[in-house]
Amino acid sequence: MKSLIVIIALLLSCWFMTDVRSDNSLFNVIAPLGVVVFSIALAIWVAFALAARRSDGNQPSPGPDFFDGSGGSDGGGD
Repeated sequence: MKSLIVIIALLLSCWFMTDVRSDNSLFNVIAPLGVVVFSIALAIWVAFALAARRSDGNQPSPGPDFFDGSGGSDGGGD
């Protein structure tokens, strides 16, 4: 939960620092890149949180897991 607060705080600070018309590269280059990076980090955090909630209890996962070793091979030889 602390990571969510940090991601949102950094996203908002970069959002408010962004000024595309500024002459300072901190405001017109780095802050917009921070907005993009922290937006992606927030999306990843939400995806992991939803996946953890889905796998916690009563609901079965919707399909085979990528890393569970099932599927993908035909079992044939040469």
